[in-house]
Amino acid sequence: MAVGRVAREAALLLAENGQDVDPAAAAAAGLLHDVGKSAGVGRELPGRAGGPPPGVCAHAWVSAEWLRQRGYAGKVTRPVMVHGLDSLSSDRFYPATWEEKVVVLSDKLVEDRFVGLSKRIDGLRRRHPEAADVIERSEPHLRQIEAEVARACGVTPEELGRHLASVLAVEVLSAGAGARGAEAAGVDRSARALYTGLAGPRLDVPGDTPDTGGA
Repeated sequence: MAVGRVAREAALLLAENGQDVDPAAAAAAGLLHDVGKSAGVGRELPGRAGGPPPGVCAHAWVSAEWLRQRGYAGKVTRPVMVHGLDSLSSDRFYPATWEEKVVVLSDKLVEDRFVGLSKRIDGLRRRHPEAADVIERSEPHLRQIEAEVARACGVTPEELGRHLASVLAVEVLSAGAGARGAEAAGVDRSARALYTGLAGPRLDVPGDTPDTGGA
C-alpha cells in the first residue's frame, strides 16, 4: 500500500499549492498500479493476446485494462497504464497529468519502504542488469518529474522526499481530523477492497520490464 499512500500525499501537497489534481485518483492508482501482477488477473482479460502498445510495459497494461473493465475512470487507469519505465521514453505515453506524474514518481521512491529515487534506481540496476539501457534512459525523466512535483509544491526535491518518507510512519489512508481527514476518503472503498482481495501471489508478466518494487 506504500505507493498509494505516497501518491496520495504528493497529490494533496499539489492540491494545497493550487494545482489541478485529484488526490483520490492518484491514491487509487498508486494502490492498484501493480494489480496486473496478481495471480489470475491476466487470465481474466479476453483478447489480450496482442499485448501492450509500444511505450507501455506489460504488467501496467494488464493492470489498467483490468481496472477499466471494472469501471474505473481514466483518471485511475491512465496513471496505472503509464507508470512503467517504458512510458518514460514514449511521446504517446509519457506521464503528463499530475496524477500520472505522482504515481510514476511514488512507485520509484518506494520499495517495501521509502528509499528515495537514487537508492531505488541503484536497486533496479543491481537486480536487473539486463534492463540497464531502459533504466539509464529513464533516470533523467524521473529526476525531471521529481523536480516538477517539488517545484509545484514550493519545496526542493530533498524536502519533498523527507515529507513523503514521513507519511509512511503513520497511517495516512485512515480518516483523521480536519480537511486532511476528509481527503483521506479519496481512496474509495472499492479500491481498498480490491487491493485487499488481491493480496497474494504476485506473478512476473511475460515480456515485462522490471520496473516495480513496492506495492
